[in-house]
Amino acid sequence: MTLAAPSAWAAEVDIVPSLAVAEKWTDNVLSTATDREADFITSVSPGLTVQAKGAGLELGLAYAAGYDHYAARDDLDGWRHEGLGIGTAEVIENWLFLDARASVSEQNGSAVNAAVAGDRTAARNRLRLFTTSIGPSLRHAFGSEALAELSYRHDQTSATTVGEVADTAEPADSVGDRGRFMVRTGEGYANTQASYAAEAGRVDRGSQVFTHVSHLVRVGQKVEADVAVLGHVGHDRVDDPGIDGGKVSGVFGGGGLHWAPSKVTDVMAEAGVRYGGLDVQVLGTHAIDGVLTVAVSHRSGLETEEEAFADALDRVQRDEEGRFVDPFSRLAAAPTASPFARSNSVFRYRRTDLAANLKGDRDTATLAATLTTRRDLGRTAVGGGETSAAGVTLRLVHELREDLAATAQLGIDDIFRAPTAAEKGFAYRAGLDLGYQINPTTTALAGYRYVDTRPDQGASVRENMLSLAGRKAF
Repeated sequence: MTLAAPSAWAAEVDIVPSLAVAEKWTDNVLSTATDREADFITSVSPGLTVQAKGAGLELGLAYAAGYDHYAARDDLDGWRHEGLGIGTAEVIENWLFLDARASVSEQNGSAVNAAVAGDRTAARNRLRLFTTSIGPSLRHAFGSEALAELSYRHDQTSATTVGEVADTAEPADSVGDRGRFMVRTGEGYANTQASYAAEAGRVDRGSQVFTHVSHLVRVGQKVEADVAVLGHVGHDRVDDPGIDGGKVSGVFGGGGLHWAPSKVTDVMAEAGVRYGGLDVQVLGTHAIDGVLTVAVSHRSGLETEEEAFADALDRVQRDEEGRFVDPFSRLAAAPTASPFARSNSVFRYRRTDLAANLKGDRDTATLAATLTTRRDLGRTAVGGGETSAAGVTLRLVHELREDLAATAQLGIDDIFRAPTAAEKGFAYRAGLDLGYQINPTTTALAGYRYVDTRPDQGASVRENMLSLAGRKAF
């Protein structure tokens, strides 16, 4: 269905409703370590996708609501919700813009508790997370001399326990507000770049309020055609009743290099001191023959979980096929996914990401690896508040013929360091799908899912799931 948007934006809007029906079988319907029960599940999933692109307007939405009916354990019957939406409108040409984003998903409340193998309602360890972000921005270029931006963003995150057993602590809803002013040199300065940014943020997390005010000056100077020297200096003020803000506030600074020897290689690295410790930022990409792309990233900082979700939602992009993806790994976007248990604390974090994408005529391979460490600044119990998690995902797609494709995915998540043994554990995931395109609007799918969750304290919980499904777009 194609509709015309208001003439001010001159865009066409494509609205595509869909309906999917699936029959699934699981060998562990209650996600238990012993006395496993099998069951059949009938799922009906109405969905909606919306795409719009035109002068001054870009909109994308993908949403599906799934209802699961269990043959034996009908006490688990219920709805699931998965959706992502992003929209940007140029309200006043070259001046005023409005950006809005939203995400709803169901995630494990704890990485070390029992998980389900595939899409279905669960008896335990599930949270429904809803995150929204909206805000206007004023942007203007002063010829080729300078660019200025003044922006505001309002974020909200809510979490609701779903399932029969509330074995996961439900974090308080949070509300965040962030304002930012930035001015930088324009394209007229080819060899020297400078910028100043001031940012103020507030996150209300139930009974606690986190505030952060920062000022940052950045300078970059080319010393060779492909090399630039970088430097930055600034000041932070952090306040939160649960932490000692003085330890993470104060003057910070650092420097590094930017090396871009060709269009296919770009590396930036900076090191300094911030938030009372070492601060390292690295981003590098390299492409080989237009087939293989490798990227590495390392960043550190201070954040609340609400800010982490909002920033991840802000980074979501759409690929050439219109799918919502993480811009770094190019895997399906999951802005509220986390290897850690949900919390309303303030954290210092370090995160390293590696991504490799290989694309051939009929095959696509994606490898994504992540190592994350975060320290709960408000936790002073025995063992401290530092937790480290590693994750690896491998996804392979092979086109058997034009209307038939196979997809395999493997994953490992490991919380290998935590304040207590009860917070450590790892999980294996595997999946295999065969998709047949019957016609441009109808798809048949056969799939297999496996998960094995192994906490350091407690028994392993495994599940196998088989599914047959059909999807029709209208």
